[in-house]
Amino acid sequence: MLKNSTYRSLMAPLALVAASFLATPSAAFADVGEANRLYSDITTAKRSDEVILPALAAMAPPPKQVATHESSALLLSGMQGFDEAAAWAQGDTQKAVIESLKTVTKEKDFRKAFAFGQPYGADSVDPKLVRAGLYTELGDPALLPGARFLYLTALDQLVCLVNVEANRLLADKKADEALDLLASMLYLSRQICDRQFFAEAQWGLKTYVATCERLRDVAYLDQRGDKSLTVEGLKAVLERFDSKKLASAYIDIDRMTFPKADMLGFKQVADRLFNADGSPNDAQFAATLARLRSSNRPLRLFSEAGRWAASSAGHAPKAATVNAGERAYNDWRTRWDLGWFDRVQRNTLDYASTDGIRYAAVKATLPNMHELFFLRQVARTELTGLRNALALVGAGIQRGSIPPLLVSVRPQWIATQAELGVDPFDSKILERGAIPTMKYQIPPASGIEVTVVLPSDVTFRVLLKDDVFMLYSVGSDYSDQKAARIQNTASKIQIPADYLLYPPVQSLYRQSLMDLGQLK
Repeated sequence: MLKNSTYRSLMAPLALVAASFLATPSAAFADVGEANRLYSDITTAKRSDEVILPALAAMAPPPKQVATHESSALLLSGMQGFDEAAAWAQGDTQKAVIESLKTVTKEKDFRKAFAFGQPYGADSVDPKLVRAGLYTELGDPALLPGARFLYLTALDQLVCLVNVEANRLLADKKADEALDLLASMLYLSRQICDRQFFAEAQWGLKTYVATCERLRDVAYLDQRGDKSLTVEGLKAVLERFDSKKLASAYIDIDRMTFPKADMLGFKQVADRLFNADGSPNDAQFAATLARLRSSNRPLRLFSEAGRWAASSAGHAPKAATVNAGERAYNDWRTRWDLGWFDRVQRNTLDYASTDGIRYAAVKATLPNMHELFFLRQVARTELTGLRNALALVGAGIQRGSIPPLLVSVRPQWIATQAELGVDPFDSKILERGAIPTMKYQIPPASGIEVTVVLPSDVTFRVLLKDDVFMLYSVGSDYSDQKAARIQNTASKIQIPADYLLYPPVQSLYRQSLMDLGQLK
């Protein structure tokens, strides 16, 4: 049995948690309203969430073998488990989800298109969706930094469904339809990029990047297989990407604004953590920060409460804390509107230099939002590569052979040199009037051995021959390695490498797994 003193020391943090939430400042709810007003310009008739989430509520969960983005993309017709997955995708409720996706992604003019406008918290959401877990949970009292984006789990399942259905259509020699469906998924991911929390924008950008690659993957698989893609189908898909007016296109990633809700949440919590004189409130620190740090893992509440029980000691007062949070956020927001090669981007981030002890509340409530910069740069590269790759595939179908040059797509597929787009990683864009396009080459008959490094650090080699073209960016080392080594990332890398767009890394990885007998 525990001694009384030991018992009291263990239970004290939890007692602080319980007591601190008995009285909730009314300002907490006001901040939730402010976050929800960020979507006030979206009319009910144009809210994609009100169309697609009810359909997702009725959807059957995906089979285990296709329950992740990666597994659902890699599994093709003829492989173990595909027939079950294809049958699932053809179920009535899954078909209804696909139709709802098409409904909310038809319009390519972003000024008229649907947008994902679901408010945060359960109070303003249809109770049926709340019961189905298709909303954002803020807890009681409602705290923005503790948001749990439950609806994203359903969107993950939607991605799996789209991947399976695209592969099913490809097997049925309907590659045009497969590309069109994936284009719809790209549109929806672009909608989520415009959500106002870091976690939502992160999901949107990651899915955007993955879907761009999947579009190229399907085109590659088709050209290596049944070749059911048509010139008309490819041109229709490229038209959805507004190839002639990319600056105003629906999927243009440069229209994406920096998320605002995380900063609103920081200020909301700062109002809870300090006394009227600006000094830290011991009880509120332990209770509030423990809850936020365990919002997705409730069983950690006890250990987090103990960790934060003494966190107020030595913490900066309210005015200095708010100033530190605003400085970190404004630094990100300023950089967001600058070019990738702007000198300011080389400066140390204010967030990185913020003292994690004296300003523990800043680090506990504001996520490191700098990841969005890297994801956006990759998304830019993916979109330009996607348009170029599909145009090259189309030109190859028309010619009956691989186009000899990148500019061979002009003017039938891409009208002008400028519309080919620039390589976002090529520093030549800093030169006046320079438009550095993606790199293009056709391997010699003897082949080129390419080393591919995945984000998981898995490395494999593949021999590419003259039956396929290679399209690539100079990548995050800003230098051309002739695609001998590939590492698709925006982060700094130890060994020089390029960013491969075609053949898609996903396609090469699938083949590598098949060759090793790890995918059957």
